[in-house]
Amino acid sequence: MGNSVGVTHDGRRLWLLSSNEVQHVLYELDEATSTPLRAHPLPALIGTQGTSAHGIAWVDGAIWIAIAGTTNELVQVDPDTGRIVRRLSAPTELGPTGLSFDGQHLWLSSTTGHVYRVSTQNGGIEQRFLAGSPEVRSQGVAHRAGEIWVAGLFEQMVVYSSRDGALLGAVTTEGGAHLPREDLGQLCFVGDELVVLSQRGLTYYRPERVAE
Repeated sequence: MGNSVGVTHDGRRLWLLSSNEVQHVLYELDEATSTPLRAHPLPALIGTQGTSAHGIAWVDGAIWIAIAGTTNELVQVDPDTGRIVRRLSAPTELGPTGLSFDGQHLWLSSTTGHVYRVSTQNGGIEQRFLAGSPEVRSQGVAHRAGEIWVAGLFEQMVVYSSRDGALLGAVTTEGGAHLPREDLGQLCFVGDELVVLSQRGLTYYRPERVAE
C-alpha cells in the first residue's frame, strides 16, 4: 500500500492513509487479515508541490487529515466516497506531523515539537504545549482519557497530561528500555490498546494507565 503516513480507528475498523510518488490513498482495513476492504484515491488532497500528509483521525463519521507544506491544512474527507468536504488552516508554525481526536477536539503534533488542541469548527488553538524541545520533532500523537502520547521521530515516546501539558512519563518496555526508532511512528488508541504504525507495520501494545 505504499508508504503509510497515518492510522486511525472508527470504532469498528482501522483506516490507513498511504502515500506514493503519484497520489495518496485512504484504505479501510480488515484488522484480522490486514487486507483493504475499501480504497479511496485522493488526487486533490495535495494542492501544491512540497506538501505532504502526516496523520489522520476519525471525527464524527469523517476522516481528518493533517497536511504539511507551503500551506499547513486540516482536511476533512468523506470516508464513503473519498470526497474532500472541508479545508481548515492548520495552526502550526511548521508542518503538522500527527493527528488525534478526543471526542471533542483535535490534537495536532508539529515539527517544532509543540502539541496543539484545535477546534474542529474553525481550526482555532484552544491549548498548546511543548513536547520535549523545539529540536525534537514528533511523528505521531494519540489521545487517551487524560493523556497525550507523542512519538518522537528519532527517539522515545512520551506521555503528557491533556489537561495542562505536564509531563507524565516516558514509555518503556517491561524491561525498562525505550522504544527503538524503528518501533516509533503514527499512533492511535483502540480502546486501551495503542496501535503504532511504524517501519515494522502495525504493532499493538497494551500500555499501563499513566494519568490518575
